[in-house]
Amino acid sequence: MFMDFLSVLASNISLILAGMLALAGIVLTIYLKLPQLRYPFLSLKLILGTLDWSGTRGKITPGRSFAASSLSAMVPGAFLGTLLAVLIAGPGIIFWIWIVSFFLSPIHFVLSTAAHRSRKRTSSGSVAGSSSEAIAQITRSRWLSILAASFFIPGALIGGAALPVVFLSGSLSGAFDLTGKATEFLPGPTGIAIALALGLVALSAGGIKRTGLFSKFAFYGGLILIFLSLMVGPIPDVSGILDDVTAAFQDSVSLERLPSVLLAMTVYFAFTEVGSGKAAAISATIRTDYPAKAGLSMQLTLLLESGISALVLLLLGSISGAGHLYEWYLTSGGPAQSLVQIFDPSLYDLFRAFFFRSPGSNVSGWILFAACVVLIIPGMTAWWYSLYNNAYSLGGKRLSVAFSLIFFAVIIGTGLSLQFFGSKVFPFLLLLAAVVLMIGSLSGTIASLLLMRSSRNELAYFLKSREAKAAIAGDFFLILISVLPQNLISKLFGWFSLIRFPGPIRRPLIRAFAAAYKINIDEAEKPLEEYPSLNEFFIRRLKEGVRPVDADPRSIVSPVDARASRFGDITEGLLIQTKGIVYTLKDLLGDSDRAEPYLDGKYMVLYLSPQDYHRMHTPIECKVQGFNYAPGKLFPVNDIAVEGLHGLFPKNERLTSFLVSPRGSIAMIKVGATNVGKIRVTYDTIRTNKFFRRKRDIKYDAPVEMAKGAEIGRFEMGSTVILLFERETVEFAEHMYEGIKVKLGQPIAYFLRK
Repeated sequence: MFMDFLSVLASNISLILAGMLALAGIVLTIYLKLPQLRYPFLSLKLILGTLDWSGTRGKITPGRSFAASSLSAMVPGAFLGTLLAVLIAGPGIIFWIWIVSFFLSPIHFVLSTAAHRSRKRTSSGSVAGSSSEAIAQITRSRWLSILAASFFIPGALIGGAALPVVFLSGSLSGAFDLTGKATEFLPGPTGIAIALALGLVALSAGGIKRTGLFSKFAFYGGLILIFLSLMVGPIPDVSGILDDVTAAFQDSVSLERLPSVLLAMTVYFAFTEVGSGKAAAISATIRTDYPAKAGLSMQLTLLLESGISALVLLLLGSISGAGHLYEWYLTSGGPAQSLVQIFDPSLYDLFRAFFFRSPGSNVSGWILFAACVVLIIPGMTAWWYSLYNNAYSLGGKRLSVAFSLIFFAVIIGTGLSLQFFGSKVFPFLLLLAAVVLMIGSLSGTIASLLLMRSSRNELAYFLKSREAKAAIAGDFFLILISVLPQNLISKLFGWFSLIRFPGPIRRPLIRAFAAAYKINIDEAEKPLEEYPSLNEFFIRRLKEGVRPVDADPRSIVSPVDARASRFGDITEGLLIQTKGIVYTLKDLLGDSDRAEPYLDGKYMVLYLSPQDYHRMHTPIECKVQGFNYAPGKLFPVNDIAVEGLHGLFPKNERLTSFLVSPRGSIAMIKVGATNVGKIRVTYDTIRTNKFFRRKRDIKYDAPVEMAKGAEIGRFEMGSTVILLFERETVEFAEHMYEGIKVKLGQPIAYFLRK
């Protein structure tokens, strides 16, 4: 009886939800001027972290927010949503899902942007935001806010707490029981529920920062395990599945099939959390001063979920037989089935079959199950965090705590119900989840229409900023360098440069390198033939007297051959990277105490190209008081990276020498970059770019004395040196301008004190 009630309710809600999704998708796409087509690379750059700046307000990066928001939408969301959609409307529904997903992505953008804009600090100091809070602040309608939170909470309890237990219980049964090798050590549904609850406690105890960090690694790890499962097990035969799906799609284009198509799509989009508000609550914690960046980083989630839906379709095709999926759907009575018939206990066995990948050991099925576990735990934690924030918006901290306890109770209760009632409760919980998630999706879709004006204004404000105006060519380059493992590439290049090739190979190689970068080989200490490797040529010394050092005791000389790419005043603790992009002194030095002497001081950035001499020398007569080492990335430091990567220098690996003299102190920061194998200094044995690295902050009991122009270190390839000067101690030389090429030993500034 109750299943019939839920079936009728789902069918009626689906018609309303389908209409609202269509309206919102079309209106938002037009009103926001096709953001899904105009800014996909900008969204990808945000997710990959090329526009992230740790100095801005917030908790987690856009990439970690994207991972935390999308995990549960992938598994169990897209997995179950695709399965149910195919059972309702046939395999042709996959094309409808892909088409409609394109128009629905602005819903995520609007809700996430609005939630970020309306976020606030709680009494405990954490950042809280949600779509319900956005409605309260932006529309000034408290009753609408209460309604939105009330619709969200049941979805979080069923979709976020119960559904993962249902999914993992069935998948574990399929991965092990169907092989005939189930043993006593395998946990039942109650054991799975307890394990998930413990995982939730472990992640939630660390707040959104721990959840975001774990989600990032779970995202990559889960996808790797999924592909490994496909490689280990029998690879699905896809030879005829495209023709099969195309035929099913063509048959679905009719008025007779319209109700089932609409129902299938709304079920899918409900399970993939379109408009649910979960992603909005997570993106509210993104560290950025532009709410539109939070929204843009979320608009690619549907693209990712579409990929998972394609994978599920392939697995379903392997169960029914490649090229026979549509035939299987028709012969099973699919078009004539009601929802109650689809949500039958036999659905449990069909679901379990996904994880029975091969007879015998079924290693592939076990790996697929492991991938689901990895993805589900942080996804469940993201649901809890979103529930907490929506409940906080509804009634404050006490209500948040109360619903958190209910969330845990639902997890355990679901495990117990599956333990005692087994497959009978499986379809009921799925249908219940479909209904409550559709209601939540309907609420969020309506909210997106109410909040679209505010989000468009935020987008316009962000697009006027310098960081949003990167060239398309630069976008491709920045995305590429963000995806590639720069540290590993640099280490491999470093190893290559150390190879002592035979003379007939080495000499032409070094000559070609020198010619390509127009290196003045007449200044080198040795003839080219005497350098045993590329690395030895990179770190070549110069002939005596080639770089005379200015003798004026007040002068500060260039420590390197380089281009003075930027210099100026440090204002309010900020340094200019390029027009419209700044970074903080604290981020650069890694410590507020270290940064304090240089507040309101001056700075100079010296860029070394591969053409330049790679050894560094002291700019003044000084004592080396100590050094600070900060492990980091190894992004390039060329013009494209400087103009496109926010907080580039604080992101990269750095080794800072602190130089003191009677006239003033200087912080000499050596910044690593791609293909810079190592940074070395002459006064210490520290090595950079090792596999296992940690921060170091050393202060010498007996400072190391160094003469002006003495060698202090070297880059093993080109990079950047940043000089920081204390406040009111120096003035730049009159001949200096941004972009000037300076040589080692030439004066670049003068101490004010004589």
